[in-house]
Amino acid sequence: MRAIGVLASLLVMVSVTVTSAKAEYQFTTLSFPGHMKIIVEANMRPATKVDYLFVVDNSGSMSSHQNNLAQSIEALIEVLTHSKVDYNAAVISTDPKNDTNGSPGQFRGLPRVISSRTPDGIGALRRNLLLGTSGSGMEEVFRPLQLALSEPLLSGSNSGFLRDDALLNVVVLTDAEDQGTLLAADIHSYLMGLKQGDPSRVVVDAFVVPSGSDRTKCSRDQSGVEPVKIEELVRLSAGQVFSICESNMKSALEKIGGRAVPTAGKWVDRIPMMVVPKVETIEVAYGDQIVQPGDIKRGWTYDYLANEILLGDEIEWALQPAGTPLVVTFVPLEWAQ
Repeated sequence: MRAIGVLASLLVMVSVTVTSAKAEYQFTTLSFPGHMKIIVEANMRPATKVDYLFVVDNSGSMSSHQNNLAQSIEALIEVLTHSKVDYNAAVISTDPKNDTNGSPGQFRGLPRVISSRTPDGIGALRRNLLLGTSGSGMEEVFRPLQLALSEPLLSGSNSGFLRDDALLNVVVLTDAEDQGTLLAADIHSYLMGLKQGDPSRVVVDAFVVPSGSDRTKCSRDQSGVEPVKIEELVRLSAGQVFSICESNMKSALEKIGGRAVPTAGKWVDRIPMMVVPKVETIEVAYGDQIVQPGDIKRGWTYDYLANEILLGDEIEWALQPAGTPLVVTFVPLEWAQ
């Protein structure tokens, strides 16, 4: 093979930087004995700071749902820790009245603000999420959320949570609709104002009994009332609605945490090959994930005319540590002849 003449040590053959609307990314082609490698790296920073505010229903029907979230929460924290995300986490209730635990919007538990530096952060957050079920049956999500991020609480008992340069991710857990007077547009506008109107800095996810669900399989606190206001807030903020009756919330929490982790899907949809490959030798990998060949939507295909690899727009990118590159290995056609 002609590869015998290639240096055994790593040799940078060509490096190209391309800028798109999404990101600036760099293709570096390297030569090794017997094969070549293209490394795709994004020259952008992920959202490495996230402030998670959990709005937890503490009415009488919520015991099992609180326990499910608390027992699954390590899935979120492990994703963040694995990717070295700097996070804050705090919990408020849906109780609209003052009680022995504080006022509406006041952070619950100790420490009130849990961070990536809190010893046993998973254990602390798990305890804080278990608010009990002695709260009001007139659940409100929007008003306590607004109060939590307003004065006097914001610089008082809730201080140290909200950071200007962090993504604000609200996570709602309730089996009811918001029963307050605020509309979804009102609270969305308020949250956006906290982030100077930047829609990429605010997202709301919700564990609810989704509209249209079979109520015999997943019951609501308000039997015939669908959570349309909460779902509208989720839609306005480009978040996700999850069923509160899922037996295991870990998969949903991994998806929520995954927003803070960059993936190759955010970087590039085509990879120039520089030299013509022997197509059957091409392998595309993202960390420990092998991207499957021959699938135009969920894998990759080779464009013979452009000499490029095309990545499908429905690839389910696995979570990988921050900074993981996309790597293509192949044997040049000339070497294989």
